[in-house]
Amino acid sequence: MRKALRALVLPVALAALVALCVFAPARAFAEEATYRLPVFETSDLHGYLVETSGDVFEFRLARIADAVNDVRGAGGTYRSETAILLDGGDIYQGNTLSNLLDGWPMSAYLDLMDYDAVTIGNHEFDWGIDNVVDDDATVMDYAYDGIATVNDVPVVMSNLYRDGAPVTFTRPYVILEKTALGPDGREIAVRVAVIGFALDYAEAIKTSKFAGLGYEIIEDFAAVDALAAQLEADGTCDATILLVHASAPDVAARLAPGTAVDLVVGGHSHKNRSGATSAGVAYMQPTNYAQAYCHAELVFALDAAGKPLFQAVEGAGFVSVVDDRSLLYDTEANAGNLDGTVVALSDVAIDAIAEALTQTVGYITESAEKRPEGTSKRCSPCGTWMCTIMARAVDAQVGFINGGGVRTGFPLEDGAPFRNITVSDVYTMFPFGNRICGLELTWEEVLELLTYSLADKETRSLITVVSGLDCYFTDTEVNAIACDGRTIYANGTWYASPQERVRVAVSDYLTTSDVVVDGKSNPLIAWAASDRLVEVAEVDSEAALEVLRAEAAAGDGHLAVDGATHYVEGEYVVPAVEPEPAPAPEPTPAPEPESEPAPAPAPAPSPEPAPAEQTNWVLIAAVGAGVVAAAALVIWAIRRKRPREESEESCR
Repeated sequence: MRKALRALVLPVALAALVALCVFAPARAFAEEATYRLPVFETSDLHGYLVETSGDVFEFRLARIADAVNDVRGAGGTYRSETAILLDGGDIYQGNTLSNLLDGWPMSAYLDLMDYDAVTIGNHEFDWGIDNVVDDDATVMDYAYDGIATVNDVPVVMSNLYRDGAPVTFTRPYVILEKTALGPDGREIAVRVAVIGFALDYAEAIKTSKFAGLGYEIIEDFAAVDALAAQLEADGTCDATILLVHASAPDVAARLAPGTAVDLVVGGHSHKNRSGATSAGVAYMQPTNYAQAYCHAELVFALDAAGKPLFQAVEGAGFVSVVDDRSLLYDTEANAGNLDGTVVALSDVAIDAIAEALTQTVGYITESAEKRPEGTSKRCSPCGTWMCTIMARAVDAQVGFINGGGVRTGFPLEDGAPFRNITVSDVYTMFPFGNRICGLELTWEEVLELLTYSLADKETRSLITVVSGLDCYFTDTEVNAIACDGRTIYANGTWYASPQERVRVAVSDYLTTSDVVVDGKSNPLIAWAASDRLVEVAEVDSEAALEVLRAEAAAGDGHLAVDGATHYVEGEYVVPAVEPEPAPAPEPTPAPEPESEPAPAPAPAPSPEPAPAEQTNWVLIAAVGAGVVAAAALVIWAIRRKRPREESEESCR
């Protein structure tokens, strides 16, 4: 019915099309036939070729690769030009498979999957940028299955500078020659520009790896808009994608009205996002750890001369791959859900670190979640555990960590009484290769550090988790510091000497990075450059293994987890000081027996009374003497009893 109706109105439609060609802008050209080019994006993979922390491994990137190749084809029908595949950065650092193998499995994955371009995330600098990007602005080369391979996947970023000049190891953009397909099987050649960009993430990188080497990111949106407009105006491209390591909706919203950028694809925030700005700029980004990918379609038409005209972005959204985890297992039933080439690569990587994946360090009996649902970044049982481990590595009493440093968690399965912790788990817990620093600070300096950590109510400040003390706070104010049941500071009063020293453990990321909040800078930077720095331990993952192995050896394998939150929101009441028990009184010595009184002189003889009167006086005298004697005896007994009773009372 629709086809017949279309045939009847075709002459009218053609006339309308001619009118639109004359009076409407090219981008508003109304076409009869449309041609579509799918766009896929991954971001913040962090080495998760495979999720190896569970009892059954999840082949996440093999699942995503299968979805991409459902479009591009397989075997003799494979055509990489029929789709665009991009990555938004933070590719390597994180998962044990990548960390222990220096990232080569991820480089191989990008190459085997024919990625069209990637951009640089902040964590590409963790290992030194020259170790993950080659001088020719491509992804690092790798050796796989005994064969050295040159990786030619382009690296794009237009606003990364060193010493004031654009870096030479990235390209500002690439032009992709692609094929858009029509519903009737027809094809057209299109050119798509992919421009690399980032919002300034210097604060998320150790100074020694970035700013200290002269690197900087300049957020010049006018330059991006101008570049996109130029590429389109001179006929270099038919559509433009902005590939960013930043929140895609934030970047899209900051582009100029009427920008030539058609689609923004991003990452960094580890959140699924898709939609369009009020100006009509489409955006999308997936969450982290290969738990999702993004998909959209660029829609084209042809003008009267047969030139491609970009029409719209349709279907921009994200697709979760972890909703049904059973589809991620490498089983015979899942052969059609997982890309065989990526599964084979994953198996080689797994075999290479098999010992780390299977060797048990110890076990935990309390859940060490990354962050319980509905809580703030300050509530992280795994983060608190990490702080405790770091503190023990440098014999410190207190440990601090940044919220972004907590990358994983180890919850107990429902009903499970314990969970084993493997060597791989420890590397996943401490993935950055930081060093642990021990600093001798005064309590007054600890108060300054805690105040700095609270300067931002949204917990965007560097320090969000602590162990070894309790910090009571309201909004951005420290109310009290308590340590091991001892009040150190409360409500403006010091209960311990503010100059008393305490050893504090932090990573060298915290001693070299600064986030200025409300005019407050990170005081650790200055302290670490002074005699306050008393110890620097080995790489955190190795130090953690040493600490946990020693604990397991001493406790029959049990590893204690402090799951408490030590940033406590609320007032603090100083406990009433209980008086020390008074010492027991010395026993009162027994009274010396009184000496016999000298006999009284005999009274002068008195006249003899009458017999009855004489008897009464004798009786009265006898009774009185008895009463006096009895009273004396009672008093003597009481005086002997009292010391013993008082002594017994003091021991109760």
